[in-house]
Amino acid sequence: SMEPNLPEGSFIVIREAADYEVGDIITYTSKQNVSITHRINEIEGDQIIPKGDANNTSDPSITKDQIVGKVVFAFPLTYMFLPLVGVAFYCLLSCIFMKDEEKIDA
Repeated sequence: SMEPNLPEGSFIVIREAADYEVGDIITYTSKQNVSITHRINEIEGDQIIPKGDANNTSDPSITKDQIVGKVVFAFPLTYMFLPLVGVAFYCLLSCIFMKDEEKIDA
């Protein structure tokens, strides 16, 4: 987990980088083919050791070729806004539908 810096459901933008440093937040593909976004905790030769900010232990080491990219932009708490977008979209559709029905009744 990257709490509290990146709560679950945050919107992130990642970009490939030529180099990665300790402290960079990266997204990588695990050996189980799962995308994980964690911070680089250590670099030992060609082994990169990521760790979630809220985790007590580091992840298994990875290599640079497993890294998808570095987080260059993050908007936390995106999931809190999604219900609002859904409600707004529903209201918009309802208004359109009601206008069409009003035309039929007129």
